[in-house]
Amino acid sequence: MKKTNMERFGVFVILFTIISFFNLTGIAQQFDPNSPYQFVHDNKNSDVYVSINFIDTTTKQILNTFSLLENNPFNNLDYTELEKSDYGQPNIRYNLDGIPLNEININGNKIVLRSSLDLTTPKLDIVGWNFYYATISGVYLVVHYLFYINDDDFVLGRSDEIIIFNKKGEILHKLKDFDTNVREWALTENGRYFSYAYGGVLDESLNYFSTVGYKVIDLEEDKIVYAEDFGYEYNEVRTGSKNNLIAVTGFSLDYYYIFLDFSKKRKYIRTFTNKELGLWKEITNEGLMLYQEDRNSNSFRLLQFESDFKVEDIR
Repeated sequence: MKKTNMERFGVFVILFTIISFFNLTGIAQQFDPNSPYQFVHDNKNSDVYVSINFIDTTTKQILNTFSLLENNPFNNLDYTELEKSDYGQPNIRYNLDGIPLNEININGNKIVLRSSLDLTTPKLDIVGWNFYYATISGVYLVVHYLFYINDDDFVLGRSDEIIIFNKKGEILHKLKDFDTNVREWALTENGRYFSYAYGGVLDESLNYFSTVGYKVIDLEEDKIVYAEDFGYEYNEVRTGSKNNLIAVTGFSLDYYYIFLDFSKKRKYIRTFTNKELGLWKEITNEGLMLYQEDRNSNSFRLLQFESDFKVEDIR
């Protein structure tokens, strides 16, 4: 039986609201009265935020406002709009029936298509989906716009745009035209390095969208400075950050972790069992602090990056 649009939408919400262990930018920050970022919710639905106010934390004055809806690059496409059956998702959905995938135009933004697709044959029941997420990352605000092309259970294509703001509401960086999907991203505390994971399973079919891997952008140099593709070795790859470390995780039976320290040009690698993962306490600049026996223990041990991990130079 075919799934309804709302059933498919529910699947995407589940897939993309998973918070990484390392992204310590929790949802709670969005409601912090002392935060420079105020999430403005829709009058008709208090669960939906539609814009961001940038606040002077001393005077409480609004310095700037960014409308997430009006600035959505995927909200003004030249295709037939589908009726909104749920106000919980304010963005526009499009009917793309019968349009060859290589002819779909989303206002100049690049579409990354699933591997091994027939690009020229028109397909039926094609829908263009459109989402956004705004996340506080340290002292920065990051807005992630996503556009999907899907056919029933299958994600056929994906486009992403990332905007990074400072607390005054000034746009520091706008990232687009990715040559992969942006499965998950992370930003270092100093705002210099932006990592993103890609590929893996993006829908309930459990088929790979593409190979899995990650890339790191030096935002000051405006270029990719490190990348790894793992093929189909892992079910998925995720990324996060802690202070100025970039963390990358490969998920399979065990957990393959990479920590990238660009200040030292060092890469630290270690595989953890599920039991070891449950003993993690915190990440430090020197390594990983673990509970000694169980999570109720008062004793700890430090796995040092330089001695307890495989160490490689970042070239």
